[in-house]
Amino acid sequence: MMEIITDNRNRTVADIRHLLTKHGGNLGENGSVSWMFDKKGQIIIEKKPDNDDIIFEAAIQHGADDFSVDENFYAVTTDQTVIMEVRDGLEDEGFSIRSSEIEMIPKTLKKVNGQDAQNALKLLEALDDHDDINHVYSNFDFDENIINQE
Repeated sequence: MMEIITDNRNRTVADIRHLLTKHGGNLGENGSVSWMFDKKGQIIIEKKPDNDDIIFEAAIQHGADDFSVDENFYAVTTDQTVIMEVRDGLEDEGFSIRSSEIEMIPKTLKKVNGQDAQNALKLLEALDDHDDINHVYSNFDFDENIINQE
């Protein structure tokens, strides 16, 4: 799913249709995949040692819906209407916010391996490089080894 900002709709549609076809995809109708995503607030916080329980409790206390831990950061998911309140509360408690945005979070992930994964990564890179595309959202679940090969 893509968010696009353009001053020439016809040119952009033709460009994106060409990119998708070139990489084995096709352009769906407006809104045809939106049911696969939830619009949520996503707050990324820098990870610090032995901070997992503290940040989890603070996030829940300030109204977060979900919380996940990666090796370098925490991801706090909120309802889109309360993202700023949750962000402000976490900042007030001294947590270092890396980013906070409204994102389209996939409801389910699709595992992609082998050549399909390579093709999907090339497509995502080509879409990301297009000047009129503001955001690209996908439900691909890549094997970590595939990403590191790129």
